[in-house]
Amino acid sequence: MKSILLIAVMLSLPFTSFSMSLSSKNKIIKSEEVTYTVNQVPHIGYIASEKSKPGVKKPGVIIVHEWWGHNEYARTRANMLAEKGYVAFAIDMYGNGKK
Repeated sequence: MKSILLIAVMLSLPFTSFSMSLSSKNKIIKSEEVTYTVNQVPHIGYIASEKSKPGVKKPGVIIVHEWWGHNEYARTRANMLAEKGYVAFAIDMYGNGKK
């Protein structure tokens, strides 16, 4: 239950940066860094989704990085899942954007 609550809180947090890109299939992908706090430690995650009309619901996926920390590979996977129609959130398990 705690993990579901944490996910809901993270997805409702304000985004700290924003970018949009055109995928290889001509879909517009919106991606943003998300800063959230766990036990007073800042964490830097990454969320990506296909741009769509407001109010359109999409399935969500959480991407957990390898043991060495949040990196570009997790973000690339988030973008790939966004191209497939998912809202993908690459978490930062260690905090401070450790890579």
